Amino acid sequence: MMYAANIREVWDVVAVGLKEVAKIVKADWIPEDIYHQVLSGKSFIFMHSSDNESFVVLSQRKNPYLDSSVLIVDVAYNKTGDAIDQYQPLLEELAKEVGAGYIEFSSPRSGFKRVADKHGYTSVCTTYRKQL
Repeated sequence: MMYAANIREVWDVVAVGLKEVAKIVKADWIPEDIYHQVLSGKSFIFMHSSDNESFVVLSQRKNPYLDSSVLIVDVAYNKTGDAIDQYQPLLEELAKEVGAGYIEFSSPRSGFKRVADKHGYTSVCTTYRKQL
């Protein structure tokens, strides 16, 4: 079961998970960026009640080319490594509640394609970046 959390109350635990994710994906954000997004109301954090370490950070945006908004998975962390499997039912429920017609996430990890396919996601874009 997931619950909406106050970032200030769970920060010590969440910061550890964010650092782990950032290192694995070579993120261009730091944990404090996520803290700010949540604190400012631009993103929301949900904690898993069974372990109080696993979490998902979500935001919502309107895509001007789609007929509804998109629920964005900004960061997902689960100690067991099965974040998509763990959070998919919650994501679909929340997306419907907020009127989002789509759920999106991105990852530099190619292994996520297999799990994404399993849950009905399709690849819509690949981002390439060159530092100058």
